[in-house]
Amino acid sequence: MVELVEEWINRVNGRSDLLPRWKKRTILLTVQANSYDIKIFISQDGMRLTREKGVTDALQISSTYKVFHQLLGGNLKLTSLPKSIVKIDGDYRDVLLVESLLMLSH
Repeated sequence: MVELVEEWINRVNGRSDLLPRWKKRTILLTVQANSYDIKIFISQDGMRLTREKGVTDALQISSTYKVFHQLLGGNLKLTSLPKSIVKIDGDYRDVLLVESLLMLSH
């Protein structure tokens, strides 16, 4: 799971057109799948894995490894998934940013 997330981070960071236009706000994204709990720091400067806890804007997405494999592959639209498949906790604008990064990084 960590490898899939790292590949996604590298794809996003490799694109100069995705994050520099993002507002000067930071997001701490927590991805939870099965026994994994992965934290990703998102800012205007890029994305990176982190252990930080003090970031004010937090988004948490929980689902199965299979669903995340499809999301990270750009094959599913995050906001179109039913609540029975994915649990999302956070601001809708952050959800839309993450969804766009998932889809546009391919």
